Amino acid sequence: SAKAVSYTRNDSARSYVERNIESQNVKTKTMMADMLAYGAAAQLEFNYNTGDLANSRLTAAQKAYGSAAVASMSNNRVTGENYKGTRLILESRIQMQVAFGGLDRTMYAIYSYTDHNGIRKTVRVNGADFVYTNNMYCVELNQLVCADARCMVTVQVYKADGTLFAGVKDSIESYACRFGGTGIYAALMKFTDSAYNYFH
Repeated sequence: SAKAVSYTRNDSARSYVERNIESQNVKTKTMMADMLAYGAAAQLEFNYNTGDLANSRLTAAQKAYGSAAVASMSNNRVTGENYKGTRLILESRIQMQVAFGGLDRTMYAIYSYTDHNGIRKTVRVNGADFVYTNNMYCVELNQLVCADARCMVTVQVYKADGTLFAGVKDSIESYACRFGGTGIYAALMKFTDSAYNYFH
């Protein structure tokens, strides 16, 4: 009957943290502070709205709830046939894309990993869902969550007849390590580690 039954409110992850950080337990405070520190590092990395960083309104004491240092990282990548490289998508979600030479839409990929809860996951990506970027097809690993950053993922690509065509083992941690583990990658790993600790 055109009668209003709800109202509009503007909100953000930053505002949520600012309202709630002081009422949380230690693990949650750490994750919240690390999340906004990662957001600020991403703003600096991509030169986005740098005059208003995600954590700029936290007090010094609240920023100090965050991780003091990133835990050690290792590059455990194992490259395979036709592997061309990995890249991270640092947008609304943290995702990996793995590129292989010679892929086409008739192929399919299987990626598998043990997630942060110890659950074995196997995901099929059909060729129609391959992502075309930088003049080649990539397999997007869109089931990973922040807390899975240190989980090794095995990616294998098969021809339509089931013949293995390409493969690699990689992780977000390994990628961050290969890029020096500083700046945005240090902030990323602090956040993903504190997310893991929050869930465990």
